[in-house]
Amino acid sequence: MTFKDFLISLPFLMNLRADHQFGCVMALLPSKTASKLIAFGASIPENEIYYGDRPEDYGRSVESHVTVKYGLHDENSERVENLVSGAGTIIAQITGVSAFDDPDKDYVVLKADIDSDGLRKLNKLIAENLPATENYPEYKPHATIAYLKKDPANPNGYRKYFTTQFNNEHFSFDKLVYSKGGVKNEMKLANKLKMARAIQRIVNSFQFFSMVNRLATQKISPSPLKSRRGRVK
Repeated sequence: MTFKDFLISLPFLMNLRADHQFGCVMALLPSKTASKLIAFGASIPENEIYYGDRPEDYGRSVESHVTVKYGLHDENSERVENLVSGAGTIIAQITGVSAFDDPDKDYVVLKADIDSDGLRKLNKLIAENLPATENYPEYKPHATIAYLKKDPANPNGYRKYFTTQFNNEHFSFDKLVYSKGGVKNEMKLANKLKMARAIQRIVNSFQFFSMVNRLATQKISPSPLKSRRGRVK
């Protein structure tokens, strides 16, 4: 661990929160899918929502996203963008609603479970190539819906929100967001080679149809017919 990492891990020495010192790569859910999850979170009674001492970090999610990789040390998105720029469109789907129930926490994280080979590959790619502080060794793609209070009288009460209504909700995304210290940068996932080829096909098609159009509109004079003696008729 470097001295900088040591300082980051001890926020009280810097009067800064540690989690704001790390970078996070995330994928924003499409508005159609996100609105469903946000509406579901809004339906949970207020007295069940956990806010703690940082309401801006808990409560209900108002921007649904899937974390691709957390804990990055990079100050900006440049190296991340160079790494993921050729990934292409990522396909994903919701497989259910469950929760993270950490016995050491005062809250339960209600989440939509996400299944995506593309997300797992991106997570692995970033983890193997960029420095990061690893707090969650097993990657479990999900979209947080809300933070719920724990009820000692009914420890498993949150399970009533385990619904299947979002099962098989498919979505895709072609860009990521790198967030650190309150600054967010958007990164395209487009495959540059495929994009170049697609553009070239469009150009070729345009040139072909332009040529056909010119030939169709061009007036070509017929060649004069010659008699057997070589004289023009």
